[in-house]
Amino acid sequence: MSAGYLASHYLRTDQRLTMLAAVFPDLVDKTGRYLLHWSPSGRVPAHSLLTGALTTAVVALLTRRRRAVVGWAAGYLVHVLSDLVVDQMVGEDTSGGYALWPLTRVTIRRHPIWTSFRVYTVGAWLFEALVTLWGLLAARRRFRSL
Repeated sequence: MSAGYLASHYLRTDQRLTMLAAVFPDLVDKTGRYLLHWSPSGRVPAHSLLTGALTTAVVALLTRRRRAVVGWAAGYLVHVLSDLVVDQMVGEDTSGGYALWPLTRVTIRRHPIWTSFRVYTVGAWLFEALVTLWGLLAARRRFRSL
C-alpha cells in the first residue's frame, strides 16, 4: 500500500486508483487461493504483468483520463516489483515466473498464508518498513504543506 501511495505522490496520479491498483493483485489472487480455492497459487493470475496491462487497458477505456491510466499502471507495477524484490530477499519463488504468466511456468506454493510471514528475512522486513516509513514521511510533508 505504501508503494502505491509513493507512486501516486511522485507521479501525481489519481491517488485512489493508484492505491487500488497497488492492492488489486493481492485482492484477486489471495482471495482466489485462500478463500475461494480456485487458484493453486497466491500469485496467479493477477500478479502477471500481462494482467496488469489488460486491466490498465480497461481503465483507459472506462476513464479516458491520463492520470487515472498512469496511476493504475504505476500502482500495479510497484506491487509486482515489490513482490519480486521481497521474493529475492526471502529466497522463495525467486524465478518470478508469476510476473510473466502465462508465458512462463509458475512455482506453486502449497502452504497456508500465515507461513508467508515465517519465511520473511530481516532484510525483507526492513525493506517493507523502509518503504512504509518513506510513504509516511511523504504523506506528512504533503499534509504539512496544505
